Amino acid sequence: MLLNTIKIKSNTLANFRKMFNTRTILTYFILVLLVPFSITEKHNRPNSIQKRRSPEPDEPRHTSGCHSCRMREEIKQRNLMVIKDEILRRIGFEEAPNITGKALPQVPSEYLMRIEEENGGMQSDQPQFRSGYTVVEEEDDYHVRTQQIIAYAQPCAYLR
Repeated sequence: MLLNTIKIKSNTLANFRKMFNTRTILTYFILVLLVPFSITEKHNRPNSIQKRRSPEPDEPRHTSGCHSCRMREEIKQRNLMVIKDEILRRIGFEEAPNITGKALPQVPSEYLMRIEEENGGMQSDQPQFRSGYTVVEEEDDYHVRTQQIIAYAQPCAYLR
């Protein structure tokens, strides 16, 4: 009986050693396969904000300059995309409508004449000498400048 118990224990111990060696070998094999991939993934990761969309073709792609300038430009582009997406979401569109090739209507001549009378003969750098209260808006170079205007079609007023 004692001899059988010793044989069972020795068989169990032998099986444990075989299993331990197999697990150890398997573990080392997996480590050898996976470690090089995880190291290369960490080194290839850029240290900048990832965009969810690729840049549009008309957007300039900055490849030179200091890191903070690139980050600032990337944040600026990201903010523009967020603003555009939010405007489209609020008006119920998933993407901007394509109006390529559509002819815009001509500006009526009475509007052009009124603009000419108000600003007639004045150069853009001349001061405006008007009496009374005037509002002067300064150019704001810190915030985003308008680069694209999206116009949506509306039915004509006299057809309603």
